[in-house]
Amino acid sequence: MKSHDRSEVTRDARCVEMPAAVDPGEDDGEGARRARTERHLAQAAAVAAEEVQVARMDPGVMWANVRFAMANLGVTKEEVQRALPAVPVDEVFELPSLALTLLAVCGSVRRPVSTGEVQRRLERVGPLRARVLSMAEVLVAQGYLDHGEVARIRAGTGRYDMAMDAVQLAMLFREHRAGLEGLHPFRAEDLATLYEDGAWLVDHLTPARTRRVQDPVRDPARDTRDRLWTLLLARYDWLRRVAYYFHGEAFEARVPRLQSMVPGPAARRDKTEEAKGGGPPAGP
Repeated sequence: MKSHDRSEVTRDARCVEMPAAVDPGEDDGEGARRARTERHLAQAAAVAAEEVQVARMDPGVMWANVRFAMANLGVTKEEVQRALPAVPVDEVFELPSLALTLLAVCGSVRRPVSTGEVQRRLERVGPLRARVLSMAEVLVAQGYLDHGEVARIRAGTGRYDMAMDAVQLAMLFREHRAGLEGLHPFRAEDLATLYEDGAWLVDHLTPARTRRVQDPVRDPARDTRDRLWTLLLARYDWLRRVAYYFHGEAFEARVPRLQSMVPGPAARRDKTEEAKGGGPPAGP
């Protein structure tokens, strides 16, 4: 893969911790595992932008298949090196630690917000905001609320402004809760919904272009995830080639497709043996 200077990806992702419960390689200590993680992140940072593939995958399925494939490959690193010298054996046999690094990064990726979710919240907050604002203006006329404060909330138009209105109205009614008790029909739950939906919309809409969901700032974890996924795809492809060389047409039973959710014959056979008292598939 072509080199690409993305050192900030590695730096931003150093908060990622490998799950301590699973050791993807030899039991060679926390320092060695951390070094492998740093190496994977540095390699991910070097992937050229035009080569990066978006990680459209189920992380759990990916991890299960990588573990299964490495446990059922049936040949050692030395055997692969002797038979297939062109294969990058170090990278292939580090697939479990690469997969774990990817799994950890996946947990820190912010999920994108759908326009449907924005619309649902707008439809919920709009009518409630209108009723609360109208009630606030009645309370102004009766002398319970300040005219200028409510007028400032009423001023302005647009979706972002509506979201801000919702937050400010909820806060206004909370601030004057004691003095307004029994004077309006809104429950505490109504005002909580008004505030929560309004605050969420303020976070996801922009004042200038409120018709669009705010394009999130490039999430370093998302970018690192996609780069790690790109590395994993390439190395898993090498693993499948190795399996084909040693096992022929039966290779799919040992190294399934990365996102396959159906175990091959070897997996079914191992489950049967486990049910009969046998152990799990042995590692290479």
